[in-house]
Amino acid sequence: MRIKYLGKVGVNNMFKCQMCTTMGRDRYSAVPQLPNLVDWNELIICKKCAKREVGSRNKKEWERIHK
Repeated sequence: MRIKYLGKVGVNNMFKCQMCTTMGRDRYSAVPQLPNLVDWNELIICKKCAKREVGSRNKKEWERIHK
């Protein structure tokens, strides 16, 4: 899965994570590498879900996303 940082939403705005359904401010885009295996093209997810998808061993990947 490819993760891309989309930025923060406004101060008074919150968005609903499409993966865990919690409310958050930091938005990430998750795009599957093999789209024919899943029934969705892109998810807008929160920071917690994005970090889980990147994985704890890929600290360099997490830092690359935030550049």
